[in-house]
Amino acid sequence: MRELDEEMELTGQRKKRIKVGVMASFLSVAFHIILFLFMANMTFMLPAILERPERIPKVPPTNVEEIKRTEIPFKIRPTTDRGSGGGAGGEAVSAAVGSSIAKGTENLTVVPREVMTEPAPVTANRMVGEARSIVEPGPTPSRSAWQPRQEIVQIEKRIVSDDVNVRPRKNIPKIERIKSASDVVSQIDRDAVGKGGNAGEPLLGEGLKIEDMLAGLQGGGRGGIGGGSVEGGLKVETPGKGPSGVRIFSEDPSKVTQLKALERMLVVEVTTYTSLTDWKYGYMKVEIKRAGSEVLPVIPKDILLIQDSSNSMSEQRLHFCRDGMIRCLAEIGPADRFNIVMFRERSLPCFPDWAEAKQENIDKARKFIQEIRSEGNTDIFTAISEQMNVKRTPGRPVVAILVSDGVPTAGMVASSDIIGEFSKLNNGAISVFAMGTLQIANKYLLDLLGYCNRGDSMVVTSGRWDIPDQMQKLMREVSRPVLAETDFHFAADTDSEVFPVLASNLYLDRPLILFGRYPRGTKNVVFQAVGKAGEVKCDMVFNIDLEDNVKKGERDIMEMWAKQKIYHLISQNARLPNQANLDIIHDTAREYGIRVPYRRILK
Repeated sequence: MRELDEEMELTGQRKKRIKVGVMASFLSVAFHIILFLFMANMTFMLPAILERPERIPKVPPTNVEEIKRTEIPFKIRPTTDRGSGGGAGGEAVSAAVGSSIAKGTENLTVVPREVMTEPAPVTANRMVGEARSIVEPGPTPSRSAWQPRQEIVQIEKRIVSDDVNVRPRKNIPKIERIKSASDVVSQIDRDAVGKGGNAGEPLLGEGLKIEDMLAGLQGGGRGGIGGGSVEGGLKVETPGKGPSGVRIFSEDPSKVTQLKALERMLVVEVTTYTSLTDWKYGYMKVEIKRAGSEVLPVIPKDILLIQDSSNSMSEQRLHFCRDGMIRCLAEIGPADRFNIVMFRERSLPCFPDWAEAKQENIDKARKFIQEIRSEGNTDIFTAISEQMNVKRTPGRPVVAILVSDGVPTAGMVASSDIIGEFSKLNNGAISVFAMGTLQIANKYLLDLLGYCNRGDSMVVTSGRWDIPDQMQKLMREVSRPVLAETDFHFAADTDSEVFPVLASNLYLDRPLILFGRYPRGTKNVVFQAVGKAGEVKCDMVFNIDLEDNVKKGERDIMEMWAKQKIYHLISQNARLPNQANLDIIHDTAREYGIRVPYRRILK
């Protein structure tokens, strides 16, 4: 108990000391502030001993002396001396001057002529000077008034004769229209039809009626259409039982167009977001998936595994890349075709052409992969551009998986040039999925190679031992395509911006996602999607209701739309550098508060 009292007493003393210290600190601060304010206006007088006397510079003494000026008397040169010096004498000069003055006086005494002193005579109707041409007006001449009947309107050049007979107007008879009639009917030989009539009968090419044509198609035709042979007419085989006229002109829309409707085969999920700070636009996320396995089956594909084997890929990382490529061989489908490509300065394929997924081909590819070693320089553009020579089958998507560090050391080394030139050559024909093998990989090159060519990119940052798992995961995502060469067209009247412009293929294990921006107040957005499912061209039209039956999202939808737009502008700038695109990129990033990627490269 005593110890507790002592401890409480010490605690009280500590608290008092703290209070006293705080009060002393406060008073000290206040005192110094007041002292500073008071001394700011004070003027300190230094002692007189510290004042420095002004030093007067020493000037040497000045001597003032009086200078006397001597005047030189002016002497007039005598007349006899003026002509000396080698020139004419004075008397000769005086005589010449005198004669010149005399002649000038004689000229002044000449009397001027009379015409220069007297003005010219003025006539009665003329004036002198500037108004010489002005004369007084004479009397107005008498003129007769204009009479319209005096002039005759006459056709000078006759083109059309007056006695041309006008043809009577022809009335087109009303023809009953048949619903769902074919736009294009079978051809008819009018000459052969005309010859089928007997003498005296009208030619069927001129007077053929729709009833006669339908009757002929049913087997009892006239003039050689339809039924058996008519004497002198066109011989046509008689069918057993002809269809009716309405059935002839009815058509199945699925047989007319090559496009197959896919609205029931795909499912569209829409998520919208509206910001309180953006009163002008709304944002949406459109996710497209397959409706079911039975309505849209998996289509076979052609796969390219492209491995960088240059010196920049160390043997430690290349070991795991070889392991990952062997795992990818196990994900190839039985109907797929494949090829393995290693590259340094040039590309070296395992097979001269596509290889089928047979066991002997897979064993040969596995042996080829195990023999890959790192050496030489890296020419990425030559390696990937040489793959444009592969044979492409319509309806089979070509997928290329590029594994590299993205550091070119030979050939075309500028990343923007590689992106722009290859994207122009490819034009979306080959889907490129790029994977970086280390954290400091060239993300700018790998990202835009995937974005501009219907693909994607990723960089392994956790360590080289994760390379096989990431390669196998990427291979599984693209192993089951269901729709290739997809293109999306949004209605222009909605004024919506949707990215990416060049979308990837639709895979069963990889969703197809679009991000769009639309004006506030838009009720629905209509877009069309076109693609290929094997040899079948598919078409789908979706009408998205933005008010009802849509999920509400978060701010990340707006940020993802802004990032997609920036990536699109960066890809356009890589193909064709333009300062206007760079300005829009920085303005968009500033408006939506996101970071501009590859800022150092875009400067």
